[in-house]
Amino acid sequence: MHRKGCSSHRSPPDDTQMGSQGPQHQADMEAQRKEFEAWLHMENDKLTGILNNQRSLSEKELRIRQNTLKGLNAGVAWGQSQFRKLMAGQQNTSEEEDVELEELRYRWMLYKSKLKEAGDLRGLLKHKGNSGLSFLYRVCRVALPLQLLLLALLLLAFMLPLMDEGTGCSVSNNFARSFSIMLRYDGPPPT
Repeated sequence: MHRKGCSSHRSPPDDTQMGSQGPQHQADMEAQRKEFEAWLHMENDKLTGILNNQRSLSEKELRIRQNTLKGLNAGVAWGQSQFRKLMAGQQNTSEEEDVELEELRYRWMLYKSKLKEAGDLRGLLKHKGNSGLSFLYRVCRVALPLQLLLLALLLLAFMLPLMDEGTGCSVSNNFARSFSIMLRYDGPPPT
């Protein structure tokens, strides 16, 4: 049953209510906006520090950074609820405040996209750390088959004379055989 006096749903404030809480409401919204901006700035600095690290990390540093990234992801829910509150209170704001809220919306969306893009930090950092090893691996993958091919050709060159067993060494050395015949020549000198 729904009783008339105990409504759990709040109706939007009418103009008389807005007039009485207008300045207080504006001050609360301004405080919430500043709190959200400060929080977003701090979280964005943490994320930028993680993403800008180009050096390879030890396993301990990697775990610390992974935990920091998990903490940043956990804070997104709180940030989203605060951002929704700010957007809900935007209805009665001036044009200047609208521009500020649009800038804040842009920064919030940018932060969330950078955080999502960071994805699995472990894979990102391992890829950066192993870039030298990756190059060495690619060079070996190309060079090793070429070296094996050259070794096979060299062995084949040494094996060819052994395959020709029928003729022997005397046939392959014609100059030595002709030299020995010249030593046994008894005729007149050649002209």
